[in-house]
Amino acid sequence: MRIRPTELGWKGLLLLASLELAFLATSYSNLFFLLIAFCAVLGGLGVVWALQNLRPVRIERIEVGPGPAGQPRALQVTLSTGGRRCFDLAVRLRCGRERFEVAHTPLLRGTMQLDGVLPARARGIETVRVQLRSTFPFGLFAASRDPGLELEIVTHPNPALTAAAASALGTAAGAVQGDDGFRSSTVAGLRPFRTGDSLAAVHWKASARRGTAVVKEREREADLATDVVLDRRSAAASFEAALAVAAGHVLATVGSERTLRLLSQDTRFVLGPDRSRIAPVLRWLALAQPLPDDAPPPPSAPGAIRLGGPRPGGRP
Repeated sequence: MRIRPTELGWKGLLLLASLELAFLATSYSNLFFLLIAFCAVLGGLGVVWALQNLRPVRIERIEVGPGPAGQPRALQVTLSTGGRRCFDLAVRLRCGRERFEVAHTPLLRGTMQLDGVLPARARGIETVRVQLRSTFPFGLFAASRDPGLELEIVTHPNPALTAAAASALGTAAGAVQGDDGFRSSTVAGLRPFRTGDSLAAVHWKASARRGTAVVKEREREADLATDVVLDRRSAAASFEAALAVAAGHVLATVGSERTLRLLSQDTRFVLGPDRSRIAPVLRWLALAQPLPDDAPPPPSAPGAIRLGGPRPGGRP
């Protein structure tokens, strides 16, 4: 348990020091003595009351799921006081020297679940410590307690960047080569050629007759597997864009009837509609780092969606 003066508390201490000087420098000693005694009693009560207010609070449960980089996410905390009433309670997370509040309640009695918000984090996995804090009763002192609880925060690439990332990568950099991996061989019709379409999908005879490139639109087959090959031999910006596209494919698989195979250097994941199997994939996407140009290539898969690739001028 720790206690420190708040900003208001430091101003109170400066006021107390001023009263001490006035007590020694003027003849109104009785008046200043009463003021000093009042401030001292008020401060002492504030310290004792703040510590007693925080002492019975326990963290029963805290949950925060994986979330996308650069976006806040929901967090749930269950607190218990054993029947006592506690006031002005805040739950904070400490990551290194950084501290941020995620949940707050003005009154807590018994067991209560708080809905909090975790601020936006960068891609990666962080281990943070949970703290309890209160400035009750007068706001002069902040009491804090570290219950020794650590929380792992998994922040995967932001799939909201998928469209922009795919456009930034371009076909030359190994962007999405179309979605033939989950379309059938049955041709449903023709449509104009779009950036990112595979040359294998072009209908050459129809293109020659129309004078513009058209591709074969195939019927979807939700039960076919999709292969995504992520080549980590990429520059930093291209690598982050490729990860965003891969994360979009991974999250889109959950709840669908498709099977996704994510392949990379020394990595192979197979995902179906079962959401319980997605956690290791999101952890890997959160921690993945680019490889040098002379690293081995990723496994090959016919018709796969290929992401990433060697830097311009690097070894293929």
